[in-house]
Amino acid sequence: MATDPRTTLTFAKRQGPDKTHWLEIEAPTGAEPAALYADLRAAGWVERHPAAPAHMAYDDRTFKPLGYQVVERQFTKKGSQMFTMWTDAEARIFMPQARAILKRHGFERVPVWNKTLQDML
Repeated sequence: MATDPRTTLTFAKRQGPDKTHWLEIEAPTGAEPAALYADLRAAGWVERHPAAPAHMAYDDRTFKPLGYQVVERQFTKKGSQMFTMWTDAEARIFMPQARAILKRHGFERVPVWNKTLQDML
């Protein structure tokens, strides 16, 4: 089954020297990419926390409601440093691995968002 075109993905990371990324996936309620989730889990990626309750989707530019609900899930792969952060070597392995999985599911380009503390509050 093809992934719903309304599904959005973003890699996120904290600003600074931390190399750890996580993947934020927003998918329409009832059309979540189960096969993508299964492939990420098979590669060792885990959900950071339970999915947030469904919420209204909004246009990124106009902030107008799009008329459907989305569920957000976040996946990460645990590294070997303190607090499961990634080493440089792990980052060089984990990111290409994740991008290959995403490419198989039709996501050629997934942006990286360097989040500040304010973004995460």
